[in-house]
Amino acid sequence: MFFQKDGLPHIVYFDGQDNDMLLASQRDDGSWDIQRVAGADRAVGFHNEVVEVNGRWFAGSYDHTNAGLYTTELFRELR
Repeated sequence: MFFQKDGLPHIVYFDGQDNDMLLASQRDDGSWDIQRVAGADRAVGFHNEVVEVNGRWFAGSYDHTNAGLYTTELFRELR
């Protein structure tokens, strides 16, 4: 799922090798940061959605391990 935050591209995507949801964020210098959002204990991220609500960003996906909806807030450390 591609989205823009603060004028820079970000991508939430599924890493099929490890069953992780990853977040790639482009820096001002054009390089990319990649961090795991979820997946250490569950298979999430195959179908991703990202929404912004009142300036806060959330990612959601189907959790194949627990057969339910997985949601998390992105960029928590920036608040």
